[in-house]
Amino acid sequence: MKHLSLIVFAVLCTACVSHRVWEQPAVLHADKNIEVRAIEFHSDSTVVHFTASGRPGSAFRLKENAYLVGDKLERGRVMKMHGISPAKWTPYPASGKADFSVCFSPVRVDTKAVDFIEPGGWMVYGIHDSGKPIKIKSVDDSRMAVRDENRFFMEGTARVSGRYEGRKRPMVIKNYGVNAFQDHNVQASLVEDDGSFSFEIPVEHPVLSYLQDGQGLWPYFYVRAGSSLQMTIDSLGTVHYPSGTCYGRLLEWMSNAKPWIDGHESLSFADYIIRRYRFSREEAHLLKHFFRMNAASDELLQHLGHSRSGSDEDALKTPANYPATRALDPEDWSYFTLADEAYSLVNYYTYSPLVYDYTSVNLAKSMAEADKAVFGTDEPSVFIQASIANKPGARILVSQTGEAADSLLNLRKAEITSPYLRQRFTSYADRLLSGEEKYYELPECKGSEIFRKLLEPFKGKWVYIDFWSTSCYPCVKGIEASVELRRQIKTMEDFELVFITGDDLSPKKAYNKYAAAHLSGENSYRIPGAHYSLLEALFNFSTMPHNELVAPDGRILNTPYLPRIEDHSFLQMLEEMK
Repeated sequence: MKHLSLIVFAVLCTACVSHRVWEQPAVLHADKNIEVRAIEFHSDSTVVHFTASGRPGSAFRLKENAYLVGDKLERGRVMKMHGISPAKWTPYPASGKADFSVCFSPVRVDTKAVDFIEPGGWMVYGIHDSGKPIKIKSVDDSRMAVRDENRFFMEGTARVSGRYEGRKRPMVIKNYGVNAFQDHNVQASLVEDDGSFSFEIPVEHPVLSYLQDGQGLWPYFYVRAGSSLQMTIDSLGTVHYPSGTCYGRLLEWMSNAKPWIDGHESLSFADYIIRRYRFSREEAHLLKHFFRMNAASDELLQHLGHSRSGSDEDALKTPANYPATRALDPEDWSYFTLADEAYSLVNYYTYSPLVYDYTSVNLAKSMAEADKAVFGTDEPSVFIQASIANKPGARILVSQTGEAADSLLNLRKAEITSPYLRQRFTSYADRLLSGEEKYYELPECKGSEIFRKLLEPFKGKWVYIDFWSTSCYPCVKGIEASVELRRQIKTMEDFELVFITGDDLSPKKAYNKYAAAHLSGENSYRIPGAHYSLLEALFNFSTMPHNELVAPDGRILNTPYLPRIEDHSFLQMLEEMK
């Protein structure tokens, strides 16, 4: 009866005889939870039969903004559904598999491949007749490499703004502001009553990155110094860009239709997307970089868990085990345009056995020497230079003392051949060494207002802030291990501990239970999630636990490291840092 009902559904969707049917079609890439069983091409509709897989008792649905893409980029829109409803969730049966069918407006009956996309949901790319494999021609993007740093680096600010058109909107939207130099410039924008939001983002080169709204939406943006970008998010969660937006076609695809792809198949998939969606040469270059960097990061991450070799000889044997990393162009600055991917790649590369093992044996050893062993070039790669020329790196080096700090700093400066990066690193390291930035003033902004109001009762005291959540294991274990220390601190007149979490990070029931058991009598605050996000932006952090030390005059101690409350020598270390 079920099979008969699907036939009836297909007949109701079209008055014409089916021109073409693909039974059990092949796919280039599919979401693991969905299967395409058949596609019927009609002159006035295209009917797709699916099987969705999930845990029995859970539910699924397909949003009405799902669509098909044909060879000519025509879009088949949802017209009817059978076995599923866009208005409500459909439970999975005991078998864990649910069949349903969707009737779309027609794509060409002679199409060679079809993509099925539900923005932010299910995706199946390269659906084709199993008897006719798709031929994917590689896209050569090497001519788009940027090897002249003067063309790449340009400091300034850029504006990103947008508006939610539907009633469902977040309270705040964030950008974590990471880059290849492992800096953080976390920003948060409150979403206004009319759905609008806006960011003023500092940049030092072109940036392709994304925002996060806490509702599963990651709208992408591309900006450079002096530019601006606008976007709208409709009621179904689809991100739109005005006609003429720089790299708008790529941004729309990455915001709405970018699936997760394993590294081994990523470049061939990129070639398919580039040719099918007719990306420009620049867009093609960035998309291939996106997949190259993710493949290399996956490769480096796999090796991070391995035990340290303990010898230079062993460390230099490892490059052959990193084919995706070694395939990167060591002179192309444009990798850094993809800010978030560059952050991960450089971070993993810095601490991989490729580099870390080699330099950890002897701190005087050159990181550039290990880098040369990887890429086989005389000049240090852009990746190793970024790993040296970063603020966290400068802070760690400055934490050395006396001649050791000077010697190590001079060695690292000599390894940076880029004039821009050398100046960047030197300027920051020199300011730290001079002590100019031991404390800093909070900027005038909404986040500072919230923070000052929270700390008003403790004015004139030293205040140690602990940002935490009930689901953060290191956070709660640290709190539980600090009982004796907290008793001691309660007797101190000039020092306070303050615990801060967000209501979206620590659900009320869990927070109340934990606070009653472990934070009774403490200065503990559970604040609105939007306010917590503004504090994340204020103090540039995105992970927990995170700590800050506030001086009696309200200034903040500028340090990459504060002792944790579970440390036995917490008070002694804190006193030395003051």
